[in-house]
Amino acid sequence: WPDKECVDILKIVADAMRPGYSKLLINGIILRETGATYFEACKDFGMMAAMSAKERTLPQMIGLGAEAGLRYVGQHIGQHADNGIIEFER
Repeated sequence: WPDKECVDILKIVADAMRPGYSKLLINGIILRETGATYFEACKDFGMMAAMSAKERTLPQMIGLGAEAGLRYVGQHIGQHADNGIIEFER
């Protein structure tokens, strides 16, 4: 989704979350800010070509969450360095 739509969706989710209790976990590819692997670059171009979308870096994801009223808690790296879970709270 484009940034505006992402923020709109995240706001709806944030409104449904109970502060101090609910967690939002986002699982996916987290692009490196520099030095992306071939696989990461291909996924990003694929998203752009197929859906006018994009993969995002961690700072970009944190920014979208903050715009929606969510607080970044942490990142949990998966088995592969390009995949992980980003954790937010309200």
